[in-house]
Amino acid sequence: MLKLINDANFASKEYEAFKQMYDDPKNNSWMFSPYDRKGDFWPIFQMYVKAGEVFLYVNEKAEYVGICRLTTTEKGPYQCVATINSLAISSNHHRQGYGKQILDALKEYTREKYRHVLRLELAYEGDNPVAIVGDFYDKNGFQCEGFCLDWFGSRAIHFKETRFPWYTTEYFACYFYEDKMKEINLKKGVLQATSNSFLEKNELSFRFANIGDTEAITRLYENSLTSWAHEALENRSQLIGESINTKKVFLVSTGHTIVAACEIDESPKGIEHTAIIQNLLILDHEPTTAAFLVENVVEHYKKLKSNIKRLELNTIAEDKSLIHSVEISGFKCAAKFPARFCDVHGSFWDEHIFEYSLFGLQDALNCCTQRKKSEFNLTSGIEKFYVPLPLGFLAQLEEKLTGIQSSEPLTFVEEQLIYQLVRVVCTQDCYSLESRHKNYLQLQSSFATTFAASKALEEIYMMGIGQLTQKLDSNVGLLHPIMQHTILQEQNVVLPPSDFSLTHN
Repeated sequence: MLKLINDANFASKEYEAFKQMYDDPKNNSWMFSPYDRKGDFWPIFQMYVKAGEVFLYVNEKAEYVGICRLTTTEKGPYQCVATINSLAISSNHHRQGYGKQILDALKEYTREKYRHVLRLELAYEGDNPVAIVGDFYDKNGFQCEGFCLDWFGSRAIHFKETRFPWYTTEYFACYFYEDKMKEINLKKGVLQATSNSFLEKNELSFRFANIGDTEAITRLYENSLTSWAHEALENRSQLIGESINTKKVFLVSTGHTIVAACEIDESPKGIEHTAIIQNLLILDHEPTTAAFLVENVVEHYKKLKSNIKRLELNTIAEDKSLIHSVEISGFKCAAKFPARFCDVHGSFWDEHIFEYSLFGLQDALNCCTQRKKSEFNLTSGIEKFYVPLPLGFLAQLEEKLTGIQSSEPLTFVEEQLIYQLVRVVCTQDCYSLESRHKNYLQLQSSFATTFAASKALEEIYMMGIGQLTQKLDSNVGLLHPIMQHTILQEQNVVLPPSDFSLTHN
């Protein structure tokens, strides 16, 4: 059964049990790094208690066999969502069915206590083999709604034996309470753009908001489909003023009229390399204004050359003009969430997540170098890669990337494609067989026209795609020759020379 331990103190056996399971690298190597001393974890535990409910799972022998957390909110745009975090099973009780028991208990607990909750959500990293290879959440009724690439930073600095270099994919899954879904008022209409007479008379301008814009922006967000709209006028004004003071609000104006605005969060959930575009509002859903705002935000971060490597934004699925503007600006849809966003009138809307990659050639080189170091460190046999890469291949790829960096100027699009190829090749362990095959097809299509004129880039492509096609089976190693031949034949691909199938040095 679930045992709520929010009132556990520092000296309690409940706190010690939670910390021990949380820190065990055998079942939890993809969250926080292990804490050497008992007291080091105490501030983290208190933060979790403040954020929501913290549980131990107790079996029939009165043993603590698992941990989990549950967070909810009664008001605001995500009032229908409960989120599961920190789910882990004691390493002494793996493969005994306790994971399923915890999920079933959480489903029932949430149903009974939180009648307003429609969605029970969770997220898991691409380097979680239980979730990815074992389909654990799929088997327990959770639907995968999408994933963001390069979302979660590798903890290689903390885990000496970590397999996975660079950033891993973040998957989003949800369990629906279908009976509750039937009772809600779910919006299904399309938000239509209207012609804006201001645009006919004035040119658009993009800038940071200043404190003098606070009142106009505050009223602009009245009844909007944003989290700011849920705040009372006084609170909204204060929140917007605080964001403006820290240069977190961009706006678009035409003449003296503000026609679009958004807030930027550059440190969401400790994901230091991501900036989230939130509270995005376009007056009258005007597509020209939307594209102008989004494209200028992208250009701002391109020029900034900071540690921000990806952009992310949420939008209502029914706002077709905004979604179109976002897509033509280069954002890719990463996830689709039915009935996730609640407006100020109590109606629920579908929500989409989009992301934009700012990774380039240097990031590709870093990814290759990290994978080479990880592969070399693991030759002792303590751990293994599901999809091992020959050290000779990695050294050759690193050399070619270094050569291109020093001699061949690339466009931003070309650098992005090089990074995508190297990321997929060097982090294959983070993907299922199906995802790797899909990545392979996408890369083949992208590279076919972009790099036709560059021999050096074509060589990198052939090297990478050769490794990807030869290593499509994540658990066994080499793909069966008949299946490999079929895949290549379907796509009319010529396999690179056998030199690229090098064994470890």
